[in-house]
Formats: sequence, structure tokens, C-alpha cells
Amino acid sequence: MRTLEISYEEELDLSTLETSLRSVNLSTIETLKFENNGWKKFQILFFKNLAGANISTLSLNFNILLTFDASFLRPFNLVGKITCRNNRIERLVITNDFEKVKELDLTANQIVIIPKFCSANESTLAPSLEKLTLFDNAIRSLSSRSFRCLNKLRELILDNNRIIEIGNDIFLPLTSLERLSVSHLKLRKLESRAFNCISLQKLQFIQNDFKFTDLDRFDSKRRQRRSIRSDLPGTYEFDVYVVYCEKDRKWVHEVLLKRLEDEEFKVCIHCRDFPVGEDIVDNIEEFMNKSWKFIVIMSNNFAKSEWCQWEVNLVQARRRRRGKNAMVLIMLKQIDSKHMTSALRTLLYTTPYLSYIKGIGKRLFWTAVINGVKKSYDNSPVAVSFIS
Repeated sequence: MRTLEISYEEELDLSTLETSLRSVNLSTIETLKFENNGWKKFQILFFKNLAGANISTLSLNFNILLTFDASFLRPFNLVGKITCRNNRIERLVITNDFEKVKELDLTANQIVIIPKFCSANESTLAPSLEKLTLFDNAIRSLSSRSFRCLNKLRELILDNNRIIEIGNDIFLPLTSLERLSVSHLKLRKLESRAFNCISLQKLQFIQNDFKFTDLDRFDSKRRQRRSIRSDLPGTYEFDVYVVYCEKDRKWVHEVLLKRLEDEEFKVCIHCRDFPVGEDIVDNIEEFMNKSWKFIVIMSNNFAKSEWCQWEVNLVQARRRRRGKNAMVLIMLKQIDSKHMTSALRTLLYTTPYLSYIKGIGKRLFWTAVINGVKKSYDNSPVAVSFIS
């Protein structure tokens, strides 16, 4: 038996069902369907009796579930697709038990805010999630934190919600996003970088009642404000903001920082310059905006860091607005194919980078780094790449 379906059974005695299942070879079951049973909560004890089943697909549509608690997945190791359509779900509790799920469909529920997919230490609780469907819910707003910790997400459906505004860089943290659907909304405001996302290939924007003349007026005012501000480094608090991972800290602090400050550059590094007690996301955005140029230190450790990938997205946003001279890329240690992300691959294909070397060529390397920082936005980008 590959599929077990129990639906339209509101009077079903689960204890009786548990007894019946003892004679079933659970290891062959791949799909579970429990639909239209009037369930108000997940039947966790019942699911425990299915431990050992190789469930890959789970459907709980047309019940009256109020909360989605991922801990019910604990007995299963292989669930990749979950559909909970047409319930009354208002709240989601995402736990480590969610780590294998690739698709989650929550169509037609009562979700008001985007679920949180980050753990307390800001690591992802959804490392495999590729498709998230939130069609026909009650989501009212999106923020820059809405889609953190979803590095593998390729498809996002937000149609038919109550969203009236999409701000700048909302989808920027989604470094693998390929398809985004935001249709049948009542949009009143759309910022100029609303759909800023380096990996996006398909955008569906249908019947949102949005007047693009409003966007034109906003863009005109934004351009006027930008033209007033000088692009000279003296108008920024810092000359350089360094993006690096903690495991490369020794080289950054003992080698790079010394070189830059010997050249009298004012350098921003998070462990020294960020105010204590402030939100890390707010600090990153604030101090990036205070910095004239970015230096990005790349390595395998860097590629594995979710925070670094998020910072790279912000760097990419500056580069798209200002050109390649907005950054200096340094390959401290070559990134192997196992750790290469789509965002980094795009960055390396489109931007010249410097590979750190010792010995012969060292002086030329540091000259290129210093010149890259000094180079104005109007000049052509640094075109030197050392292969170590």
C-alpha cells in the first residue's frame, strides 16, 4: 500500500484506526491524506503510530486546524510536501522537525503575518523549503525581515492577500527565488526597488489595481533627492564596509584592516563599530548606508554563512544602482562547487575579483585593492583578477 487516505470521517474513532494499522506494512506508505475530517488540531499521538512509514506527501486539506505546529512531523523523516489548504490556520510554529520539507501549501487560511522560519540564533528552520504558497490568506504587510532564513526558496505565491504596500528590498534575502506571484492585491504603494531580487526570473503582477503613475511620481522625487547628495567619499561616515564571516576574522583584522588603515581609510567592521544592544539587521543596513564602498571577503566559510549571503544581497543592490565600482571582491580562499551558491555564482560571473596571494604578486594585489577603494563610481570597474 503506497497511499493511505482517510477523509470525510468526522466521527472516526482514531484508537480503533490505530489498532487496524498494526497489520499494515507502514514502510510502503508514501502518501497520507486526511481531509475533511473536522480536525481542529494535529493528531500527534496518532501520527506517532505511523513512525517508520516513508511518508513523502501529506495532505490535511479542508479540516478546521487553527495552528500549524511542525513538531507533528517528528515521527517522519522524509516528508517533502505538505498541503493544508482551506483550514483556519492563524499561527505557524516552525521547528527543526520541518527541515526536510520542500513544499508547503497554506492556501485559504487566516494567516496574518509571514511565518518565522528562523531559529533563536538566526539559523534557518527550513533549509530545504523550495516552494511556499500563501494564496488567499489575511497577510497585511511585508517587511525586510519577512523572508529571512529561506535561502533555498525558489517559488513564492502571495496572491489574494490584504497587502497594500511593498517596500524596497523585501525579497532581497531570497537568494534562490525564481518565481514570485503577487496578484489580486489592493496595492496602494510600490517602492522603486520592491522587486529587487538577484535570482528572480519570473514575476506575476496581475490585477492589483495599482496606478503606475503613482510610482512615476515617487521615482521623480527620489531622483531629485539623490541628485542633491554628492557621491564623493567625504559625504559618508566610512570609506569602507567589510563583509566577512567570523571564521575569516583573523585575516580581516590582522592583515586587511591594518593595510586599509595604513592608507588612512576609515573602515567599518561590525564587531568594533556596531552599537551594542541594537538589532543586528538594523545595524547592518544602517552602517552599509553610511559606507562609500564595500569590500567582500569570500571563502568556503563565507559561502556557508546565511548572514553573509544576506549582506551580499545588500551589496548587490548597491551595485545595481551604482555600478561595479561600488565593491571590491577578494577571494581569500577559493570556493569549491559544493559551497557555491547561485547568488555568489552570479556575483562572480558579473564582477571582477581579486584572489589573495602571498609572495610574488603580493604588492600588485594590495595596489589593486587600494585602487579599487579609491576609484570613483564614474570610472570603469577594477578589472584585475589574480588566480592563485
